[in-house]
Amino acid sequence: GFSFCLSGPPGTGKSAFARYLARRLGLDVVQKRASDLLGMYVGESEKRIAAAFAEARDLKAVLIFDEADSLLMDRRDARQSWEVTQVNEMLTQMEDHAYPTFFTTNLMDRIDQASLRRFTFDVRFTYLDAPALRRAWATFFGDLTMPGEVLAIDNLTPGDFAQARKQVDVLGLQARPESIAAVLLDISRQRPGHSARMGFRH
Repeated sequence: GFSFCLSGPPGTGKSAFARYLARRLGLDVVQKRASDLLGMYVGESEKRIAAAFAEARDLKAVLIFDEADSLLMDRRDARQSWEVTQVNEMLTQMEDHAYPTFFTTNLMDRIDQASLRRFTFDVRFTYLDAPALRRAWATFFGDLTMPGEVLAIDNLTPGDFAQARKQVDVLGLQARPESIAAVLLDISRQRPGHSARMGFRH
C-alpha cells in the first residue's frame, strides 16, 4: 500500500488524478467525502473511518478521501478530544492498509503537519501554465484557433475548461473562439486573486 496527499485549488483534477491511477492499476475505487464519515456522536467518526478502510480492503480497491482537511485537521488547533482521536484513527488505519489511499484537499494549510510524513507522496496541483492551457483548449474545443488572450489567464483549471465547454454548448458558441475566450475570462474573474492581464496576446 502507498498513500498520496493531493492538494491544490478546486478544479485542478486531484480526484480525477486519483481515479486515473486506480484505472491504471486495474483497481476499483471507494470514494468518501467528509460528510460520509463525520458523525455527531463521540466515536462515530472513528468507526466510519475504520469501516471505509475495511470496505476498500474487502473490495481490494483504491480509497479516496475528499476534503481531507476536515478529516486530518491540525491537532495543534484541536479544542475537543475527539478531534485528536479522529486524526489518530485515520493515521493508524493508513499505516496498516494494504491498498493505495488518496487524500485530496483545497486547504493544505489546515492539514495536520505531523501527518504529512505518513504520506508516501505529497503532490501539489496548481493552475494551468501556457502549454497546459493549449492542451486544455485542444481537448475541449478541438481545432479551433485559441485566441492569444487565453494565454494571459493565470488561474484556470481543467475543471474551468469543462465548465466553459458546457456553457459554450448551451449558448451555441462552439464555432466562435473569441466568445469562448470571453467565457473563460469570466470564469477566471470569479476566482479569488484573479490577476489575468486584459487585452490580446497573439
